[in-house]
Amino acid sequence: MQIDLVTRAALFSLILAIPLSGCASPAAKSPTQSIAQASSQAASVLRELKSDAKPISKPKSQEPNTGAEDAAKEAGADWRADIVMRAMTLLGVNYKFGGNSPDVGLDCSGFVRLVVKDVLGKVLPRRAEEISHSSQEIRAEDLKPGDLVFFNTLKKAFSHVGIYVGNNQFIHSPSAGGSVKIETLDKQYWNTRFDGARRLVGMPVISEVTQPSK
Repeated sequence: MQIDLVTRAALFSLILAIPLSGCASPAAKSPTQSIAQASSQAASVLRELKSDAKPISKPKSQEPNTGAEDAAKEAGADWRADIVMRAMTLLGVNYKFGGNSPDVGLDCSGFVRLVVKDVLGKVLPRRAEEISHSSQEIRAEDLKPGDLVFFNTLKKAFSHVGIYVGNNQFIHSPSAGGSVKIETLDKQYWNTRFDGARRLVGMPVISEVTQPSK
């Protein structure tokens, strides 16, 4: 099943409808309840898309790939929807320094690495700073869902990383005592610590590095 524009729009409408922490009205469900419900819906949609998906058939022509396939994939952006939806299924997972598994907990780079590996089959470096050097630099105004956003949270450049989901929002595993959640780049804390954006397209497979990062 191909993800058409209507379906993709519906998926991102679901994502962008999630209330940010502290933004829900008194009559609305609590942020925890809303996130849990959205996460469950996202997981259900993701399973349906994955189970019904058919492999893309190879072109009949035997001519070598000139990059047109990569351009078509980027234009279709199916991988972007998959990145965001996979990230959504991890909402609420506890933060754990050096964590690589939802069962144990995830730190910021562990979260991003898990999502990218599950969706794209690519293994990113272990530390946020190394990830920033292993992906394509883009302008903040060019951010698209599925791109990476980096922050200086430890008085060190590129010490924190998250996944951009659209509408100036990103999903990440924040810090000790927290859990995977969606926040806005408009928040002063993140806005003043923003280090830049990166894109995953064309990134090579990279060997694992054991050093954890926040």
